[in-house]
Amino acid sequence: MDPIIVNGLCVTRGNQRILQDISLNVKEGSFTVLSGPSGCGKSTVLKALQGILQKEDDVIVEGEILIGGKIVQSSAEEVLALSGFLMQNADAQIVNQTAEDELVFNLENHGADRQAMKAAVEKYSKIFNIDPYATVSKLSGGQKQRLLIASCLCTGHDILLLDEPLANLDKESVEQLLAILKYCCLNGTTILCVEHRLEAVSKIADTLFWMEDGVLSKYCGMDEISAFAAEKAKVFDNALIWNSDIGKSVLYVSGLNARRGKHVVLPDFDIELCSNSTTLLLGRNGCGKTTLMRVLCGLSSYREFNCRSFIYNSKDYSSLQNYRKARKRMGLVFQNPCHQLFMRTVREELLVRNPDKNIVIKIIEMFGIGKLCDRHPYSLSQGEKRLVSVAATAAAMPKLILMDEPTIGQDYQNLYRMAQTLHHLQEEYQTAFLISTHDQLAVNAFGGCIIELDRQQPAVAVKSSEEIKILS
Repeated sequence: MDPIIVNGLCVTRGNQRILQDISLNVKEGSFTVLSGPSGCGKSTVLKALQGILQKEDDVIVEGEILIGGKIVQSSAEEVLALSGFLMQNADAQIVNQTAEDELVFNLENHGADRQAMKAAVEKYSKIFNIDPYATVSKLSGGQKQRLLIASCLCTGHDILLLDEPLANLDKESVEQLLAILKYCCLNGTTILCVEHRLEAVSKIADTLFWMEDGVLSKYCGMDEISAFAAEKAKVFDNALIWNSDIGKSVLYVSGLNARRGKHVVLPDFDIELCSNSTTLLLGRNGCGKTTLMRVLCGLSSYREFNCRSFIYNSKDYSSLQNYRKARKRMGLVFQNPCHQLFMRTVREELLVRNPDKNIVIKIIEMFGIGKLCDRHPYSLSQGEKRLVSVAATAAAMPKLILMDEPTIGQDYQNLYRMAQTLHHLQEEYQTAFLISTHDQLAVNAFGGCIIELDRQQPAVAVKSSEEIKILS
């Protein structure tokens, strides 16, 4: 019997039918990918396989689900013990303060002895380049992602359910993780992975299930999956011509020394962002991209950085009193959209940032989120939440928008549409963008100037996205 069997899965939340008659089988030792447009229900499938949805009051789950030969609906606790589950939102899954405690958490729950836990920590902290004594709250999004995957493998599960495991990971970490997962499959582990970046997973995938409008299409073999991925990526063949007429300086910071704890991550760093320009911020996990975003947007404390000058929109914000006001002048899209969505509906999220209904209607149309307007933000998929957080930030019409990994959870079509929308915003309002990303497709779509951060050396500025090949 196959480790994962789904027959006629239907999921209804309230009056909304989320999944309709989904059936799939995942063979033992295979790496199977489940993909499709943002919001089509991929994460819902994984939650149903874990028995999580079945415990929610407003959700009705119909159909048959078997994990390791056990029926999920009647033995959810046993199923949880059989499979490891990586959620899309790392912060919602981490429960311990240190990396070491997180790695051994499941082993402790299963009664493993101290020697086995010590050996597991040594093995997987080395494989995933994790400091076991690191404080989890100080880790970057990518480092948290690696920690959770290592925690799943630590427990020795035979079945892994992974929801966008490549999100937040740099190129080197992606290649490392895929090699580890392929090794696990060769040794009998069965993996069902939800992922948008088909060009990456096609290198090791055995089967791809593409979900759209409640219908599954099946593709088998690396050649067939690679051809399908290439077809989907053709949307980027229509290159956007970004604005080349760069305006005056919006933000200028010089002599910046930013710290994470006791460690300086940005030594003597200078940056200037101009109106009508796009700057892409690249670099490995933990190199300081999010730290830089927080400093520039006025969210850090004076204990975390110092600088010679901090000029925004021709005004000096270098004093403590003025620096705290800077956060009200700029727009920041957080890496975790749940940290900035707090209203009852998507429409209210935009209106609370700009009461001008005409502008809000225009932003809704530009981002194509009209069908989401009356929904609660927390009922959306992670990809939809990110899109809404970008739209809500743009609605405030700041002169500078900083975006921390805004393309996570976006399918090819949504990613291209986001690039188009930002392009139109820039054309009309001369907006300056600073965008942090690991996504090569995003680099190609957004264009602009590139700043490459390195953990050991000062940042290297590159003139255009055409030179990214030099850095990769």
